[in-house]
Amino acid sequence: MKSKDKKIIIIGAGITGAVVARKLAEEGYSVIVYEKRDHIGGNMYDYKKDGVLIHKYGPHIFHTSKQHVNEFMNQFWELNGYKNIVEAYVKDKLIPIPFNFQSIDICFPEEAEEIKQKLKSLYPDKDTIPILELKKSNDPLIQKVAAFVYENIFLNYTTKMWNLRPDEIDESVTARLPIILSNRNTYFQDIYEGLPKEGYTKAFERMFDLPNIKVITNFNAIDKIAFENDHLKFNNEDCYIVYTGPLDKLFADKFGKLEYRSLFFQFDIINKTNFQKTGVVNYPADPKMTRITEYKNMTLQNINDITVISKEFPGTYDENDDKWNEPYYPLATDKARNQYDKYKEFAKQFKNLYIGGRMGLYRYINMDQAIEEALILADKIIEEIKND
Repeated sequence: MKSKDKKIIIIGAGITGAVVARKLAEEGYSVIVYEKRDHIGGNMYDYKKDGVLIHKYGPHIFHTSKQHVNEFMNQFWELNGYKNIVEAYVKDKLIPIPFNFQSIDICFPEEAEEIKQKLKSLYPDKDTIPILELKKSNDPLIQKVAAFVYENIFLNYTTKMWNLRPDEIDESVTARLPIILSNRNTYFQDIYEGLPKEGYTKAFERMFDLPNIKVITNFNAIDKIAFENDHLKFNNEDCYIVYTGPLDKLFADKFGKLEYRSLFFQFDIINKTNFQKTGVVNYPADPKMTRITEYKNMTLQNINDITVISKEFPGTYDENDDKWNEPYYPLATDKARNQYDKYKEFAKQFKNLYIGGRMGLYRYINMDQAIEEALILADKIIEEIKND
């Protein structure tokens, strides 16, 4: 059998699986995508609830400064131009998040100007600074601000989200919650940002809309995989396999279960035009809930007298749990990463296996990073198939 005639199996119909499938299909390869859920789109899946477009697995906002990523996705969607503005309730006050100069004005009205001037002087070449770095300042006033932000915003939220102390979490995660050294109140700084006007699910339908792409949902493809020496077989056939799920599931927990944080969403229909001013409001002081999302504020739908919100509760992933049974975030600790590395090393022996996506790579990556890495993975697969 010629290499190009071999089956290409993609496990997972999320963003990584969709991008890889599209690229391979455009090169003339036939691809079958298997998804164990009853829908495509992975955690980006959206649908309408009482006319409001909502995200089943929590808010997803596309943002990137990578032109090639934006151009690739523009084939399948048109963004609505939404800019993510987040607020938080801190000591009964609603303030911009990440903490910025406007937040300083609200929380430190008498010392605000002095604080802002000191920040500009101490960090003249920085637009943002991680809170853990700010805590290292020797200036008493800056220490005061850093302690306020750390204790009232960062510590509670981070502990709820990860069930770990901040010093136990990789810096790549803690750096996502900086202090902004300006009045900028947008959460992201990327060139391109927004949500698809017609929704993510419609974009996925377009990505899979080629005659040589077949998508099968409600199917646990792992059950059809067999291991033979240095390669895998699918349903007893030779093929190329692109796997985007958790590696511990693929290898039957050979090195133990990988740890993830999960989320539970409580959706509520509210009989009023708007519930809150912004798309997302954080609640750092709440003992269990991290944030409330109002989807209509992000989808920019003009619907009166009804809106839909979701309250978000993090927890430890357990596939048998009633609430926290979906793996969302790989645990960002050295222990967890070392355990994953055993799976990664073991997977290298299988020459026809390709691994991608947040779950497969066990990395907390943004949507645009996942798309870019999927494009690179697709090019690698195409090149290796040609040389097989």
